[in-house]
Amino acid sequence: MARTKTTSRLPATKPNKGKRRRRASSSSPERINNNLFRNPEREERYKKIKNWVFIKERKVVLLPDEYDPFLNGLIRRNWMNLADLLPKFDLEIVRDFYANAYSEDNPGEKRFKVRGRWVSYDRAAISEFLGNPLPLEPGQRCDFTRKRRSHEPYDENEVALLICAANRSYQVGPTGNPLRILRGDIKTLAQVWTTFLLANIVPIGHVLDLNVPRCHLLYYIMREDLTIDVATIIFEEIHKFVRYEVNTRNDKENGALGFPALITALCQEQRVEVELTEKIRTSITKRFI
Repeated sequence: MARTKTTSRLPATKPNKGKRRRRASSSSPERINNNLFRNPEREERYKKIKNWVFIKERKVVLLPDEYDPFLNGLIRRNWMNLADLLPKFDLEIVRDFYANAYSEDNPGEKRFKVRGRWVSYDRAAISEFLGNPLPLEPGQRCDFTRKRRSHEPYDENEVALLICAANRSYQVGPTGNPLRILRGDIKTLAQVWTTFLLANIVPIGHVLDLNVPRCHLLYYIMREDLTIDVATIIFEEIHKFVRYEVNTRNDKENGALGFPALITALCQEQRVEVELTEKIRTSITKRFI
């Protein structure tokens, strides 16, 4: 895979193929021209999102024996590539990606051109880029997806017992229904997984608590006996950003774009020239934990 070499110290895995760095023709934030977008709709979308903030990822930089409960979880799930993303990203390529992915006529489109190159962001493309962390047969689903689609209730006491510190649990509503778990009420290992989850898997800007669906996802991540198709989750989250609209007071400046490092690397993988200029967030290290 065409990946830019980083300084991560995760345990060695199979070498990436053909690492190389490409540079874009310009790093100017105002490089709109008619050749970048297939139609005026995409160009208008670019103008709308160009000032949106980026929800940046975090690399994991841990040596063996440095907080093994988390590191071994990454290795067991084969999420090392997701933890070893580019240290910088190309903000213009990310904007171009999200602008060209947007379509009113075909909202389910998952393949489009970025700088003249076809780019796919479907589950298969993301899974291949991440090293196929969970191979699935056609029609096969991971445990988390089967649970989501079954609409069967979760055992919320069991979820809280795994995630929360002693004598802590969900905050509940007037009828006793669970609403959220505060970050300060969860165990250290769950805190580390939450940091990784909210940066690299389901990026959000609000990180002071976990709503119920994210608590369920965190529960499945921390359960060693349950499978999670992270490529499908990331595809669904990227597609949410593609379709994201800001409605409050019609303020178009308050939007956000996730996965900038992953999208930069995914475009680079599919032969788009990139220029790495913007740093991602502080790495998850032993000192950070």
